[in-house]
Amino acid sequence: DYTISYDYVPVSTTPAEGEVTALKDIILTFGEGTYATLGNTEKAVLAYAEDGSETEVTLAAGENANEIKATLAAEVTAFGEYTLTIPAQAILQVDGKEGQTVVDYSPALKYTFTLTDGEGIGEVLADAETADVYTVSGILVKKDAKADDLKGLKKGIYIVNGKKVAIK
Repeated sequence: DYTISYDYVPVSTTPAEGEVTALKDIILTFGEGTYATLGNTEKAVLAYAEDGSETEVTLAAGENANEIKATLAAEVTAFGEYTLTIPAQAILQVDGKEGQTVVDYSPALKYTFTLTDGEGIGEVLADAETADVYTVSGILVKKDAKADDLKGLKKGIYIVNGKKVAIK
């Protein structure tokens, strides 16, 4: 048996939308007795409100039949507001039988998270005297930078000591 849920939307997310300390895996849980699978569509993204930069999010089946897991390549710990956007029809409800039939498509899904207790540049550099600083696309910006060397960086997200940090 399965449940047909029109306007196929998750009943919960883990972590819950709102204030969080970090983002890596986000579990979308659909109604009990439903089956979630992935459709063919454009990619899901996590957008940083400060500068509009986007990070691709990988969607995969969750541990349960009614779950979809959204995973970031690297944990996000930089302070600020982020919006996870999953395009319409990226997630499908199917009937759970062999040769599954699509029962319903999810609409576009958007979730907003605010990182309130993340790490800034100072915290990342506290463990090391210097660090290499990269853009999120992997371009080296500063080599062996000290905390004072980072004051001249433009606003945005950078990778410092393997962690995403925000310059405001």
